[in-house]
Amino acid sequence: IPTDNQHDPLTTLKLIQIFLNLDVEVHVAKKDFKVNGKVYPAGTYVIFTAQPARAFIKYVLEKTRYPDNEWTRARDGTPLRPYDVASFTIPDYMGVKVDEVEEKFEGEFEKVSEVIYPKYNVNYSPNGYIISCSCNDAYAAVNRLLLSGYSVLRLLEKFSMDGYIYPAGSFYIPDQKGILEELKKVSDEYHLKITPIDFEIKAKMAKIKLLRIGIYQRYYGGNMDEGWTRWLLEQYNFPYKIIKDEDIRSGKLSEKVDLIIFADDFPAIIIGESKEAIEKAFSERFKRPFILPPIPPEYMSGIKKEGVEKLKEFVNNGGVMLAFNRSCEFAIENFKLPINNISKNLDPKKFFCPGSILRVEVDNEHPLCYGMPKRSFIFFHNSPILQIVPSFYNELFSAPITYPEADVKESGWLIGEENLYRKPALIEAKREKGKIILYAFRPQFRAQTHATFKVLFNAFYGFE
Repeated sequence: IPTDNQHDPLTTLKLIQIFLNLDVEVHVAKKDFKVNGKVYPAGTYVIFTAQPARAFIKYVLEKTRYPDNEWTRARDGTPLRPYDVASFTIPDYMGVKVDEVEEKFEGEFEKVSEVIYPKYNVNYSPNGYIISCSCNDAYAAVNRLLLSGYSVLRLLEKFSMDGYIYPAGSFYIPDQKGILEELKKVSDEYHLKITPIDFEIKAKMAKIKLLRIGIYQRYYGGNMDEGWTRWLLEQYNFPYKIIKDEDIRSGKLSEKVDLIIFADDFPAIIIGESKEAIEKAFSERFKRPFILPPIPPEYMSGIKKEGVEKLKEFVNNGGVMLAFNRSCEFAIENFKLPINNISKNLDPKKFFCPGSILRVEVDNEHPLCYGMPKRSFIFFHNSPILQIVPSFYNELFSAPITYPEADVKESGWLIGEENLYRKPALIEAKREKGKIILYAFRPQFRAQTHATFKVLFNAFYGFE
């Protein structure tokens, strides 16, 4: 696991920490070594499989080739859904490059008991400071600055300095009272490289602000995906408010938040349809009978039709609405978006993807994808396949993340991948003064998919 050529080096170290927490033996190279015709520098981490945790190591580090045979299909050919998901390849979840080596090699290695995070000095500069947005932890640090009242700007284009190219969306912090001491603190806490600028910067940039974030929380025993979303935001210093049905139906949502998140959920539950309609939605999705437990009437959640109308007013007046995974269907149907969910009518024999890691292509100059690599992975789990319908209003839609034209699967089980070719995985739809952002995947799946955290975090900033 090299540390010198990773898109997000700090997330790479978090991967190492996961294995140390699980008592897996991890070594670090004391000197350069060569294997498979490649030279790895000192500081490269190595996990040898000659140890008690061998089976676990192989399971979570190697690509999953889920079997597709008579043991994983019913007699009529219908694929059998795994108990949980079809891939647990941790590096792909986290966007970390890991090389598998099948031959014996020599080198000088030392067993490690803890991860040594980098430490940087931050020197004063009257021209300001820059932080690359390729690191997830940059967002936690920037939020600390914004919440403390400091000004932060984002570069709207690439910026080169000392041979390093900072991607579009990188954070620029101008010189201001008390900023140097604060930057030293956040650099130490988040292990971030904060670079002083030694000349007057000419790049295009814009001042940013944190949007007031709301997360919709329903009853019906709660929503696990919503809970993971809250936990993730807390880890990265994004303040938020819980939004209930009555907050939406009151028509005063804009007084509390600028942006509302609908985590992965069934449209019938969000709206609050009848018990029978909700059971039908569950049964159709999971291809088996489903019966809700007895629920007291006061906990029969739902925003109802009047809530949908108030939500439309919120967006039309400048609000932002985020919909994850199955909640995309709620947004498409109730906002009458010219988008089809073609997965609704696909037989499992024609398309099946029960929790797998898929390849995507990314427009990392789009504000929603600042800091992302050109090619990345997403986690597809009970997700829709979206298709924008051609119309006179297509200029109001953008798709900064799309599936490639071939070879979509990275790890897991995927039947009928041709249904995904060139389809959008992320859509931004402008609507009057506001916008709706559809994530046709789960960008924060169980707070494990570090590779796509930035696609979510970028939505939480507005330009002043």
